Amino acid sequence: MMIQMADLNILRKEGSSCTELLECFYGLSRSECDAFYILSGKGEATLDELSALISRDRSTTHRLLQKLVNLGLCYKEKVSLKQGGYVHLYKAASISKVTELLEGRIKEYISDINMLASKIEPDLVEKVGRQKEIFGKTQ
Repeated sequence: MMIQMADLNILRKEGSSCTELLECFYGLSRSECDAFYILSGKGEATLDELSALISRDRSTTHRLLQKLVNLGLCYKEKVSLKQGGYVHLYKAASISKVTELLEGRIKEYISDINMLASKIEPDLVEKVGRQKEIFGKTQ
């Protein structure tokens, strides 16, 4: 996922919170963040339970949960039912785990930005040089 400057700017506004960090570094929407908070507060929920809590249909909730699972922000557990069959229970990752994941992701971005910044002068020289060649040939 590539962060856009507009995304980074949301972190600079007064009153920014963890919601903006999650939006920026994980590409989550506000409703996805809210679903994560609800799941964290409830402890665990089935797809149907979370759908009702966030007022979304099952397919939307399923996509949202898959995204959170893929990002490591929650996980699903297969639980056998007494009457047979099973149900998936979704649980949010612990606050400390989410903090650890987010801090790791931020460090990766800082490292990537520092690497790019170290190459800016030679990159600019090359690109401007190409343009000088083009305009020098047409004059």
